[in-house]
Amino acid sequence: MLFFSAMPFAASRLRESIPVAALHLLASALLAAVLAAVIFRVWYRPPYDALAGGRLLFLLLVGVDVVCGPLLTLLLYTRSKTRGQLLTDAVMIVALQATALAYGVSTAWEARPVYLVAEVDRFKVITWEEIRHADFSSLPSELQPGVWKSPAIVALRSPVSIEEKNKVLFESLQSGRDYAERPEFYIPYNADSAGKVLARSREITALLKAYPNHRPWLEAYAQAQHRSLSDVRYLPVMAREDWVAIVTPQGQIAQFLKGDGFL
Repeated sequence: MLFFSAMPFAASRLRESIPVAALHLLASALLAAVLAAVIFRVWYRPPYDALAGGRLLFLLLVGVDVVCGPLLTLLLYTRSKTRGQLLTDAVMIVALQATALAYGVSTAWEARPVYLVAEVDRFKVITWEEIRHADFSSLPSELQPGVWKSPAIVALRSPVSIEEKNKVLFESLQSGRDYAERPEFYIPYNADSAGKVLARSREITALLKAYPNHRPWLEAYAQAQHRSLSDVRYLPVMAREDWVAIVTPQGQIAQFLKGDGFL
């Protein structure tokens, strides 16, 4: 009986709190949309949103934040509370939501891809977390990382001396930081770099055999390039998941496709 007698009271509270929670949800969704515009137009610009897992990261961190704030409002708001009590609730909810949002944005910032490095026979996605303590002073301005910059494609220079080569070798054995994680070795991805990438690229045969679902796109691409399908080349991409980069006859990236390139 106590349960059923409480039902009208609960329904009355919901009628009061639903409009307020709906407004809170709208405001949270608008803020999430602004953040999504920044994150997916700059930090995780396609196709890097897929390569670096930006979509899932955003949905998990920001999605939870968008839902939790309005849900707390739905549970706590009632007109019977004093202005002071409502203010206390609002401050608490906003503080919790802002903390969660700040954590989400910070995580997205740390995990954002900043470079796609052409490393011998593969491309490698490098995140800010991997090189945040590196020295960028030797890089030209167009390759310097920045808040409003999208990921840059770079190549790697060779060591200038045996001492430099040995230093990287020993440090990579200790810390795992190879040339791709060392911005001091980055150079612009130019025609010479593209030529080396093309020379190291792989035939498409093994990829087609393992992933026949890619055949329609690859056939259309080959036809548009006035080439035979067997002439299409690719390189593996080291990222959060398995990807490959289809390269043009000029050594530029035409498209990224899902799949293990180390076949």
